[in-house]
Amino acid sequence: MARCEQDKRRHEKMELTIRNISKSYLNGAQTLKGINWIILLGLCSLVWTNEKIQYTLTCLLATQQQPDEGHVLFEDIDVVKQLAQLLQFILDTMF
Repeated sequence: MARCEQDKRRHEKMELTIRNISKSYLNGAQTLKGINWIILLGLCSLVWTNEKIQYTLTCLLATQQQPDEGHVLFEDIDVVKQLAQLLQFILDTMF
C-alpha cells in the first residue's frame, strides 16, 4: 500500500474526545459541567453564546487549563496527563 494511502487511512480515524468535562474557578463559578463531545478530524468551529464557556473550553483543549473532572482525549491519549506522548504522536503522524 502506498504511503499516501496509509497516511490517509490513519488520518480518517482521528478524533478528539471530550469526556465528562467540568471546570470551576476560584470564585465558585462553574463554567462547564458534564460536557461530552466527539470531534472527528476536519474543520470545527466552536460557537457558543456564552464567551466564558467558549474561552474555558478553548483553554482546556490547548492545555492552558486543566479540568476539575473528566478527560480530553486525542486518539485515546489524555491531552493533560500525556502531553509528551501526544506531541510525539503528532510529530510521527506529520513527518
